[in-house]
Amino acid sequence: MLIHILKLVLLICNAFVLGIIASRQEYRSTHAGYIFTGQLLRTAYTADWLQCLLICSNYPACDFYNFNQREEVCDLSSNNNVRTGRLISELGTVFHQIKVRFFK
Repeated sequence: MLIHILKLVLLICNAFVLGIIASRQEYRSTHAGYIFTGQLLRTAYTADWLQCLLICSNYPACDFYNFNQREEVCDLSSNNNVRTGRLISELGTVFHQIKVRFFK
């Protein structure tokens, strides 16, 4: 459990540092009660959002995930798939973009 917490802290610190030194606009977001509908990279089954976050952060192509607490489902996706979907409202879920992407 301690290792998972340390990985989470490191991930947050890295994202913060990248945001400070970036010269272009960045986009990161978290939306409770929303999911991204579109092409997925992979689906994993986890009991909590922290495991979903760790799976996504360790999967190189994963830029964001949907976590459905009731079904214990973690759907991974990438920014390459953003144009094929959209955010929709769904209770008991969270959409979380974890990797910094830059737009000019």
